[in-house]
Amino acid sequence: WKKLEEKVVYSNFRTILARNFEMPDGRQEIFEVNNEPDPAYVLPFTVDKKVLLVKEFSPGLEQVTINLVAGFINKGETPLEAAKRELQEETGYSGNFKNLGSIPLGKYSTRRLYCFAAEDCRIVDDQKLDQNEFIEIIKTSLPELLKLLKSGECRDHAPAYFMLHNLNLL
Repeated sequence: WKKLEEKVVYSNFRTILARNFEMPDGRQEIFEVNNEPDPAYVLPFTVDKKVLLVKEFSPGLEQVTINLVAGFINKGETPLEAAKRELQEETGYSGNFKNLGSIPLGKYSTRRLYCFAAEDCRIVDDQKLDQNEFIEIIKTSLPELLKLLKSGECRDHAPAYFMLHNLNLL
């Protein structure tokens, strides 16, 4: 596989790239790829071993969903800095962070999901939500989180299972 050309075919909140590859058999094929910013995901555990989740509106699904704490990594910010910022902004909590690695979103995206656990989380401030965020904090048990993931009610399956596996909690 050899990339021959890449060009932007759409750019707004998200960018679509057209990537022209020479395939192993010599033929060429153009693939459209989402060029998206990377997010940091946090699986926070409170001092009493509860898991913090967020309930918020998802424009793509047009419904309120339960999710992990997450947000985009800003320019000049490390994934860890973004994870700490997002946890505090979305929940008002802070804790001790552990880097669990990263995973790709999918084969037609440039996005990597940076994953962190935060332990011994405590409230340190009020939520500091963006103008378009209306977030309800959910405190739940680990068994309940697993039920929410299995039922599809918690939407962040890939990063959640990746983090739970890396923490030996599955």
